[in-house]
Amino acid sequence: MKKPLLSICIPTWNRSEYLRICLDSLIGQPEFFTEDVEIIISDNYSPDEGATETLGKEYAEKYENIYYFRNESCIEDKNFPMALSRANGILRKLSNDSIIYRPGSIAYMCGMARKYIKEKPHLFFLNPRVDQSYKKPKVVDFDHFMRRTSFHATWIGSFAMWDTECEELLDDTGACELKLWQVWKLCRMFEKRNAGVVLYKRFADNQRLVNRLLTYNHDQVFYTNFMTILKPEIKSGLLSRSCVKKIERDLLFDFFTNWMLLWELQISGYTFTENQDFKQRVLDIYKDKPYYRFFLIYYRFLKFWPKEAHWKPQWGGRSVEETGNTIRLHTPRWCIHCRCRFRSPGNERDHQEIAGCKSGNHRMRLVKRCTAQTRYDLLPCSGRYQTISS
Repeated sequence: MKKPLLSICIPTWNRSEYLRICLDSLIGQPEFFTEDVEIIISDNYSPDEGATETLGKEYAEKYENIYYFRNESCIEDKNFPMALSRANGILRKLSNDSIIYRPGSIAYMCGMARKYIKEKPHLFFLNPRVDQSYKKPKVVDFDHFMRRTSFHATWIGSFAMWDTECEELLDDTGACELKLWQVWKLCRMFEKRNAGVVLYKRFADNQRLVNRLLTYNHDQVFYTNFMTILKPEIKSGLLSRSCVKKIERDLLFDFFTNWMLLWELQISGYTFTENQDFKQRVLDIYKDKPYYRFFLIYYRFLKFWPKEAHWKPQWGGRSVEETGNTIRLHTPRWCIHCRCRFRSPGNERDHQEIAGCKSGNHRMRLVKRCTAQTRYDLLPCSGRYQTISS
């Protein structure tokens, strides 16, 4: 039997409705039906009255390259290496159960696996907010790798391993108690071979989780635990102090800020922890940093934006408002390429609105969404937006 080229390993717990959408986004791609791809579902003993188990078995029976496994008990983050160990592929990629894969994503990942199968550097699928596939990937050391990935290194959806790195994986469960096994394993992999590649194509979108738990010790996991894992790499010389300082700053401005606003403003759609001043805990961490006062001004400015703006997804300076089966995009005041101010798009049309900058070089096409999963991506070569529906 031929060994699959790519294994997409999905550790899941109690999210059957999101898992179904995730699987459907993979099954809808023609590359899924080739012998190069397999999907591993590792159910971490979901307490949902058998909903996840029923779903997993349904897909496993219907498709011969989907495999469903259910743990005998909840093993928390140890389910990550467990899912990878159950795979048979040459390249094994972890995946969240709540993401939606874009059309062509499987073909892209298989293409990267074929490209690097001989050298086998550590691949990292960054999935940036705006697609940057025009950037040429190159092999870099751990310090440059972390400068490019920053705190995104904590996301399991970007993590991938070659089959040669999966030996005795079930015994390799360090830092699972820190909730960042993937970062710990990444460090161990670079200690053995200091060569990695960051891939900049946006391959997936996130589903918005209903009543998502907010501040489940975010500061503890993503700062304290994260820095605990990285500090030994400074002593070993793999990581520079300036790189760690950059990651700390990125965490504050690009990660913690949004969660602090959601917590302080009590945005609907999230479940909040009680009697824990999440904002103050983060500020206490950064109070001695040289950019602390600037951050307070920056945070105060964001705080006075409309509450709804803090959770709306942003693409290229455009805020998105969802109502029923339509989507309304709020046009920015200027073109994000040449900074020319936009003319008014005028009256709405049935299918699209046109707004162009005064120079006429850059135009944006605004298309109303036809499904719940439509996304808008900036095409850097032409300054246009395209609609991608999963």
